[in-house]
Amino acid sequence: MIGGIGEMGGSLARLAAVPVLLFLLFGAGATAAQEQGDSVVLQGGGGEVYIGGLPPGWTAAARVEGMPVDFAAWTPRGQTSNDWREMIAAQLFSDLGGRDPAAFLDRVTAGYDQACDSISTTSIKPESINGLPSAFRAVACSRNSGSGFGEVVLFRVIAGQKALYMMERIYRTEPFAPGTIPFDNDFLALGKESLELGLACQRKAPESGAAGGTSPCPEGWTPALDSLVAGQAVTVFPAGQ
Repeated sequence: MIGGIGEMGGSLARLAAVPVLLFLLFGAGATAAQEQGDSVVLQGGGGEVYIGGLPPGWTAAARVEGMPVDFAAWTPRGQTSNDWREMIAAQLFSDLGGRDPAAFLDRVTAGYDQACDSISTTSIKPESINGLPSAFRAVACSRNSGSGFGEVVLFRVIAGQKALYMMERIYRTEPFAPGTIPFDNDFLALGKESLELGLACQRKAPESGAAGGTSPCPEGWTPALDSLVAGQAVTVFPAGQ
């Protein structure tokens, strides 16, 4: 996948010093509410879904269907999968429900370490979102050997009971010096905020005693979720629908 995500092996010995800017990212918050575009729903199975959103004007750029990983990506209008500079990617791992999201992000980071000339990272930030374990990390890749570009990637991983969901906000730029970032903190904070709007939830209350009952979906989403096609891993609902 993008930026070495598919390569899970390797050592973290070449990690560069973590830039102060990325540390500040954890404390930064966008002060203005972001406009919302289309909504994205991933179906993890058994009534479990992930609900997220896209910025206005973003369009589909890539789609790979397959078990156990489904991949979808979107870019701003005018960019494509061949010439993009900004991308939102979603990966649905249908066989990794209940896994530790922090450990998963460590494996993803190892893949970037293999693909990049040098990487800098934030510490992993574990959280609970809608009663489910989650983790966030930012990775700066000075130059990706596959694309020739520098990349800054914001990751949000949520571990559901049925599946694991990974959302990425990816910024591509010219190669940059190790330990530096070619974007200001406010810009990256907006990207981080957009990932924080997503959640995984259970569409229907599980049977008594089953896991997931503490992670219900928002009531306002019931009509849209009831319209989902069984077996369709990724569904996009147009803005305003």
